[in-house]
Amino acid sequence: MIRGLIFDYGNTLVAFGPEQQRLQKQAILQVLENRGLQVDLSRLEQLRKQQVLRPYENGGRENDFREVCEEIALLAAAEEPEPVTTELMMARREAFVAAVQARPETRSLLERLSGNYALALLSNYPDPESVYQSLERCGLKSFFQAVVVSGENGFAKPHPFPFEQTLKGLSLEAGECLMIGDNWPGDIQGAKQLGMQALYISEYQPYEVLQRRSGDLEADAEFNRLEQIESWLEAQMSH
Repeated sequence: MIRGLIFDYGNTLVAFGPEQQRLQKQAILQVLENRGLQVDLSRLEQLRKQQVLRPYENGGRENDFREVCEEIALLAAAEEPEPVTTELMMARREAFVAAVQARPETRSLLERLSGNYALALLSNYPDPESVYQSLERCGLKSFFQAVVVSGENGFAKPHPFPFEQTLKGLSLEAGECLMIGDNWPGDIQGAKQLGMQALYISEYQPYEVLQRRSGDLEADAEFNRLEQIESWLEAQMSH
C-alpha cells in the first residue's frame, strides 16, 4: 500500500527547462560583464553541459555549487576568482528563484494528495538554498514532510543515499513509497532499484538529455501531465 509520495522538483512540479537555463546564463554573463570579463560562449555551454552530466558519470557525487561557479570564473580568466565566484553564486540563486513558478493546479493537487499521503520532495540541484527559497516563493514548502536536495547531502539521484534520506524523513520503507519524476535514470531507475514504485512524467521540456538504456527497469506508469497521477493513485487505492 502506498503511504508516501516523493516528488522530483524541476520539470515535475515546476518547469525548469531551456527558458530557465537561458535566464541562468543571462545572470552569469551579467556578472562577468560587470566585472569586465569575457567568456567564449561555446566553451561556457560545453562546461555547463559537463557540469550537469558529471553526477551521472562519477558515481553520483553531486557538484559543489561554489566549485562549479568557480569553474566559470576561471573560464573567464578572472584574476581574482573568489569574489567573482561568490557573485556568480548569488546571481544564479536569484535567477533560479525568480524563474521558478508553480501552477495553481499543482498547488491544488498537492493539497488534495496531502490529505491521504505523506509528501516529500527529492531534488537534484547543487545549491539547496535555491530550492528552499523557491519552494517558499511558490507556496509549496508547507506540503512536504521532508525536503532532500542533493547539494546538501552530497549525492544525486540515482545514488541510493538521497532516496534513503528521504525515506528516513518520511519514516517509511521503500515499498510504501512512490517516486514521481521526469528524470529517467535519476528518478525512475534510482527509485525502482531501491524497491519503490515510480511514475514517469513528461510534461515539461528538460534542459538535459538523459537517454533510456537497454535493461532499464520500467516505470509503473507514464503520464504527460502531473495531474494524471491522481486517477492512477485512486485506482491503486481501490484494489
